[in-house]
Amino acid sequence: MTTITTFDDLLALGTPGAPMPYFCKAWKRTVLIKDPTAEDLDIWRMYCNRNKAADAPFSARLLQIMLVNEKGEPIIPPGDEGLDAVAMMPAAGVAEVAEAAMKLMAGPTEDEVEELEKNSDASRSS
Repeated sequence: MTTITTFDDLLALGTPGAPMPYFCKAWKRTVLIKDPTAEDLDIWRMYCNRNKAADAPFSARLLQIMLVNEKGEPIIPPGDEGLDAVAMMPAAGVAEVAEAAMKLMAGPTEDEVEELEKNSDASRSS
């Protein structure tokens, strides 16, 4: 196993990958979830910490950070208007996609990567 000993070694680990397709069973549609960066994780953690005592739309904010188009651009508008709109959507789909996005924030296990790949395969065949 190679040890990372320099900044260049660290940067050589690469950049985030392409957005991952996830087939949402509740929506019967595929969404693209970005490969989260450390910055995405920090934005999510700061939002959670700032709002832990508040009635905040946590799932909507996570989707605002993580759902992207093919170019990797967010599909939910920034700010409260986008959050409010997603927060009013039916819970089943929002919760399902938020759960998948949360797993990516934590770093997927091998089993989860396989499940995402199966979901991706299912979306291509439908």
